[in-house]
Amino acid sequence: MNHATFVLSTGRCGTQWLADSLSAIWGDAVEVTHEPLHIDYAAREMLGAGDPSHLPAVLAEPILKHMEMIEEALASQRYFECGHPSWSS
Repeated sequence: MNHATFVLSTGRCGTQWLADSLSAIWGDAVEVTHEPLHIDYAAREMLGAGDPSHLPAVLAEPILKHMEMIEEALASQRYFECGHPSWSS
C-alpha cells in the first residue's frame, strides 16, 4: 500500500531544497512535489470552510483536482509533498 507524506512548514525554510534532494534520491519511485498548487490551496478560505465542498467552485476546483491527482499517483507509487500552502487542507 502506497502512502502520502506531507511536510508542512512556515515557508522560506528549505522545503524546495528538500523536494529537490528527495526527488534526486528517489527518482521515479516516489512522486515528489513542492507546493504544487501555490496559492490555489486557498489556505485562509479552507481553514474556515473545513472541506473543499464548502468553498465556492472557483476555489474548490484546483484543490479537488489535486486530491484526485494524489489518489491516482498513490495507485502506483508513494506521494511526497512539501511546503506551507497545504496545511489547511
